[in-house]
Amino acid sequence: MELKDFTTGTWNVRTLYKPGNLTTAILELERYRLDIIAVQEIRWTGEGSLKTGNWTVFHSGGDEHQGGVGFIVNDKILHRVKKFKAVNDRIRHMELECRWFNVILINGYAPTEDKEDEGVGKVASPPPDAS
Repeated sequence: MELKDFTTGTWNVRTLYKPGNLTTAILELERYRLDIIAVQEIRWTGEGSLKTGNWTVFHSGGDEHQGGVGFIVNDKILHRVKKFKAVNDRIRHMELECRWFNVILINGYAPTEDKEDEGVGKVASPPPDAS
C-alpha cells in the first residue's frame, strides 16, 4: 500500500516532560485526526524514540530539560518513515516514502527573544553618537 495522503501539523507543546502532557498531546492529535506532527520544546533529554499506544515519538534534546524537537507519528504511516535524523537539539528531519516521491519534513526550533542563548537573538548595541 502506498502513502498517498496524510495530515500533518506543528505545535510548540511547551513541555512533554510533565506527567500527562504526552497523553494530552496525543488526545489532541486524535481529535484533529492528524497523522504526524512536528513538536517543539518537548524538553526531553537525549535522542531516541518512544512508543505509546498507536503513536511513536521521535525526539532529540540536549543534556538539560530545555528546548528539544521531535515528531509524533501515527502507526498507520509509521512503516513509511524511512529516515529520521537529529541535526542537534533544535533541528530534526524525517523522510517519508510516499507514492510518487519521498517527502522530507524539517522541524526547527529557535528560542524566543526573551531568552538569552549563545548569540542567537542578540542584537548589538548601537555605536555611540559621534557628534
